[in-house]
Amino acid sequence: MSNYIENPKPTDTICLNDIARARQDVAEGKIAINNLLGLERGNRRYSKQLKNLIEKQGLIFRPEGEYCVVYAGQTQGCYSLYMDKIIAERLGTDFKKRIHERADSIYFEQAKNDTIWNWYCDEKPKLLPDHSAIEWEIGGGILFLGIILETDVKVPENKIESVFPSDKYPTFVNVYITIDKNGDVTKFRDDSCRRQEADTTLHDQLFPIAVDEIKRNYNHWKPGTIRGEPMNTEYEFRVYFKNKAT
Repeated sequence: MSNYIENPKPTDTICLNDIARARQDVAEGKIAINNLLGLERGNRRYSKQLKNLIEKQGLIFRPEGEYCVVYAGQTQGCYSLYMDKIIAERLGTDFKKRIHERADSIYFEQAKNDTIWNWYCDEKPKLLPDHSAIEWEIGGGILFLGIILETDVKVPENKIESVFPSDKYPTFVNVYITIDKNGDVTKFRDDSCRRQEADTTLHDQLFPIAVDEIKRNYNHWKPGTIRGEPMNTEYEFRVYFKNKAT
């Protein structure tokens, strides 16, 4: 692919425009390292540290999203490929690898005594022992754990067949739990952005029930790790509610 930018197809306008833009930037002394973001990549855990290191080198840090739409015969990413070519020529073929490794090393040292989002772990936290928690899915195939809990509080329910619990049990709360380096759940935070806006009173009744259930039955985990070392992590745990059978 790196050879393609030397002779792209005349009809590949996306690539040609990207190369022209990159050449103009280089001519103006602006050499950029792109931090590509997207569903497959997500946001690198060390993006802030990478930005600082790049700018200390006199380079430009450019967060760049991927196109959601792919056009036949058109090539994305040629700006980055052209910049990579310039960086390799001027700073060495392993420059990008080294600066990424250094940024991640700095992140690790800074995160040791912090609480990080579990996605940033090399190995995510795992509930112990294995029991009846279910997995629910959001866009991009990202999985979280959840449980279905009966309650005396009257809650709305759906009567439909679906593989997604949220279709059957639309009443739920999301609890952010903090899992410490020993694997114990030490904090509980309400995901206020996803409160049930139609009935906050109902949510306020259900949140303490969800926390109590997690404390009693889902409170011990294998901690998440980075470079083999346990980390304090935050994890989103969903509790669906259904009415107790009468």
